[in-house]
Amino acid sequence: KGDTGSTGSTGAQGASVGTALLWDSDTSDADSGNGKIFGNHGTVASITQLYIDDLDSAGTNIEAWIATMDDSTTTAARGTITIVKTVAQTQMAVFTVTSAVVDGTGYWKIPCTHVMSNVGSLADGDAVTVTFTRTGNIGATGSTGSTGATGPQGDATLADVIALG
Repeated sequence: KGDTGSTGSTGAQGASVGTALLWDSDTSDADSGNGKIFGNHGTVASITQLYIDDLDSAGTNIEAWIATMDDSTTTAARGTITIVKTVAQTQMAVFTVTSAVVDGTGYWKIPCTHVMSNVGSLADGDAVTVTFTRTGNIGATGSTGSTGATGPQGDATLADVIALG
């Protein structure tokens, strides 16, 4: 048995899981350009609507994926969007999709609630990956329970109630 060879150099970091997009600092409800994602507020924790372009950063159409973000019948929390900085994968922002997504012209409007973030801020042009986890559908309604017993009748008469009035 021969000697063990030296350790090789560390390889490059692997790609993040998710759809590749670029963060845009724009906050207006309009198409900001191909491959962009942005919110309606400059402070990540104050975003109540995300905007995602029809195309990812490689130019692939992602509309079918975005359209599924409101498909759950659990309407208050239809799913979770997670945005991760590509160069700092421990920095992320998480949002809950709160109602129906709207197809704009060239982009989508996604009503959301901020859940958590540790990115502080996202800079214009930051490479990010976006994942979406759908909430399950509402389950079947269970059967109605039996009606409880009727309580005893009080002693007051209409004349008593009027006299106390």
